[in-house]
Amino acid sequence: MIKDIKIEHVDTESLLGSRILKITTTKNRFETPSRVMSSTENRYKKDLALSPLDDRGNLPIHVYEYIKGYKEESTIKKLHRNNGFLKEQLTQIDNNLRGYDSVLTLTTFQYPNNTILTEEDIEALIYLQCRSTADCISIPEMNPEMNSEKFLHILEQSRKFIEKFGKEPVPLIYMESKNRDLFCKKIDAMVKAEFKIITLRYASFDRYFPNYVYVRKIAEDHEMIFHITGVPRVIPTSRANYVHIPPIFRIDLSSPRTPFVGGEIKRKKPYNTRRFDSVSLGNLTLLEHKKEYGDKLLCTCPVCKNRNLDSYVKDYTTCSNIKVKNPIYLYSRLHEIFASLNEFEQEKEHINKSQTDEYVANKKYLKESISGLTEKMKTKTLDEFF
Repeated sequence: MIKDIKIEHVDTESLLGSRILKITTTKNRFETPSRVMSSTENRYKKDLALSPLDDRGNLPIHVYEYIKGYKEESTIKKLHRNNGFLKEQLTQIDNNLRGYDSVLTLTTFQYPNNTILTEEDIEALIYLQCRSTADCISIPEMNPEMNSEKFLHILEQSRKFIEKFGKEPVPLIYMESKNRDLFCKKIDAMVKAEFKIITLRYASFDRYFPNYVYVRKIAEDHEMIFHITGVPRVIPTSRANYVHIPPIFRIDLSSPRTPFVGGEIKRKKPYNTRRFDSVSLGNLTLLEHKKEYGDKLLCTCPVCKNRNLDSYVKDYTTCSNIKVKNPIYLYSRLHEIFASLNEFEQEKEHINKSQTDEYVANKKYLKESISGLTEKMKTKTLDEFF
């Protein structure tokens, strides 16, 4: 459970000013903004079959998210009536949460965009989570345009049930709501009800900019955690790692998108592998990295330590698990967790000094990717969006 949330600092002097929260749970203490480790990344770590003593597997995370996917609505409905299926799903969740006893854990759900949940679906998903070892229990919306009064009724009923299990209730809402007034009413209702954490389903920062701006406004003076799930690491039109964009909207925790219900990693030529670059906050292929920085990795995380680019490629084109098709990609994803978490620590130092704009200006691909959002913030007031 979450015991205490305190706003440590809000950078109101910068146009893109973020905030810092201090969070105390029954398991740990940490500050935001920060990055959440996803169950997909946990699978990559397991696939590499690293020794428990190997520093490359000792990731300094604060929050772990298990993402459970359902391809069809009919599969969710099996939870209503099939005891064997429910036990099978419960085993999957608990197996994925094993090993994360010292960090805050939560579950979220993936299903096709056109899925419309019933109250019975929501009850079944909540019951499944409450039976698991997860700390935080997601309460999903039926759909993006769900009536705010009905959603609040479901939230309050679900909250009572969840708290009987000694767990933290977490509203899980869509950012892609086209009805801005409705979206604001839902946020306001959750603030009034004093939920400690809200999970937002990612939608385009540009297309749903007003919704993000409203979250940013609320976050300025409300001590609650905003967590966004499903943020794309890579998009075709940008080199930026999008997991580092949410803090400009004062969203505290960012979870990277996971492939919908699995997804196979295809073998690539090693130098075509994308690797997180903390200097620019971009995802560069190793070939692009070489052109930009030469043979230096510019990182001292356990994955990169004592290596240059060529030895990185040489060491990580194989691993002890012969079934892994593209180990250098998996090692690069572990590097990303270390380097990304460290980069959030650097960002916090700038937020504390009210220098968020200066931080962003020095991150080439982050700056490029949000240039349009920055212009909107300069030219429009909140009232113009609503």
